[in-house]
Amino acid sequence: MLKVKMKAQLKVVNAKPEQAIDTWFANFTNHDNGDYRLICFPFSGGGANIYRQWTAHLSQTEVWALKLPGREARFSEPVITDLELLIETLAPIVKALMDKPCVFFGHSMGALIAFELTRYMEKHYGCSPELLVVSGFRSPERKSKKRQLHALPESEFVSELYDYGGTVPQILEHRETILLLLPMLRGDFKMHETHRFDPSQTVSCPIHALYGRADVVADRDDIEGWQKYTQQAFLLTGFDGEHFFLNTEYPRICGLIETQMGSVTSGRRRFRA
Repeated sequence: MLKVKMKAQLKVVNAKPEQAIDTWFANFTNHDNGDYRLICFPFSGGGANIYRQWTAHLSQTEVWALKLPGREARFSEPVITDLELLIETLAPIVKALMDKPCVFFGHSMGALIAFELTRYMEKHYGCSPELLVVSGFRSPERKSKKRQLHALPESEFVSELYDYGGTVPQILEHRETILLLLPMLRGDFKMHETHRFDPSQTVSCPIHALYGRADVVADRDDIEGWQKYTQQAFLLTGFDGEHFFLNTEYPRICGLIETQMGSVTSGRRRFRA
């Protein structure tokens, strides 16, 4: 019943995909005409603003980032806890953004969103990004090394967030703030922890998989598993750092993406490490 109610609400918001772009995506572009679009998806508890500073390191790129309900400017809106519903909602909106060559990038939960969105776009619209970059998330057929978090008691849930390392410790120690954020955080974890993965469909675009060398959430072996889900080239790149290595390594990540997309847009689809 809750899913039906939320779906109806989302349909009202997204009456026309072109009009819904500003609701669902932030455009951080600092120039007028990018050669392509980098469409970014956040990790659990993250928002669009984690990608705001990326545009300074991308000279030919429009940076678009997903604005999920339940955080930032959409804080008062219900959190989406069903990945299938999210993908169905996003697909026609993202289709409207794909009038230029696109890269999908997602870190942690965002990697799963980007991957499932790519599969949906190929199946229902016959189009896909030029490149899919999955970062800090195990290949989707694998079970998490950690127990499911979304239904844990508050104290245990907060303790697990410390271990992930992505939430500022001062926030976790401030009970009033945590109480405000808990519904969003639980909702995000529920979305990827309860997702039922169907391994039957691969993607037709290359996959570039990124991992942190000290990441205990998704290690190199977990990330290498993505190779089986592309019909094209696969590249694996490691970075110094733990699960949230992108917070410090994003300039290098941006450089890699721009180099790879330069090859694609010039008609030479190949990876350069």
